[in-house]
Amino acid sequence: MAFWGVELEPGKPYTHSYNSSLGRLRISQATLEGPGICSGCIAVKCKVGNKSPVSLCLMEADVNGSCMLDIELEEKEDDVVFEVIGNRNVHLTGFYLCHNGQSGKAALGNCGGRCSTSQNAHVKTEFNVLEMGGEPEYKDTEVNGRRVRTMASGLVIEDIKRGKKPDIAYHGCYVHLSLSLCLFVEIFYSGQIKRTGYVFESNYGHSQCKSFTLGKGDVIKGLDEGINGMHVGGKRRITIPPSMGYCGAKARSDVPADEWLVFEVDLDDAE
Repeated sequence: MAFWGVELEPGKPYTHSYNSSLGRLRISQATLEGPGICSGCIAVKCKVGNKSPVSLCLMEADVNGSCMLDIELEEKEDDVVFEVIGNRNVHLTGFYLCHNGQSGKAALGNCGGRCSTSQNAHVKTEFNVLEMGGEPEYKDTEVNGRRVRTMASGLVIEDIKRGKKPDIAYHGCYVHLSLSLCLFVEIFYSGQIKRTGYVFESNYGHSQCKSFTLGKGDVIKGLDEGINGMHVGGKRRITIPPSMGYCGAKARSDVPADEWLVFEVDLDDAE
């Protein structure tokens, strides 16, 4: 195992290129540089080749000065560009994996508060888990020009409209009626029983928002996973199996526990 580290400065992207003699890189932690004036949040983003950038983490000096990461780069042809968004330098640390895939453990920090980090996510040139859902096993298809991802659990996520803004909703981020990327956002949605078409819940046509933390169980698991990775301005259709719907502690009288559900969600805005 060989240690790796780099300091990211605002306005100065850093490009990482694959080195066959060192092997794949695993990034384990992001840490804000020592005392300084910091207003708002500091984000770290990465871009693989010509793909859209994704956010790796978001930190606030007075809440969480570091974020634990588990990001393994598998790129051998495309460069990976890292960039810090904000007014503080960020240190990324990690290690190169041995060629047999084994490695020792690097020191990991603690990520708390409003950190938006993916867990056990691999950065791939294909649409990855960071962009759609949170399960490591899935199958991507294209239906009528739309990207559709089917998870091993049966959850189906369809991008009706892909958001143009870079802000992305991730597990562990505070959501404001829509979900957000550690930013307060607004979403509009409707939920119906797939078999009958009965709409049991909707806030379309209303102005009031619902606030919750994505990935913490405040909503049914199907929504927690289905909203994960949405870009602000996007719209998704999420088909949810009974096991990820209103069963157990989430049961409700107007939705049978054994029904498949269909939600349409608009991630409307981020403040």
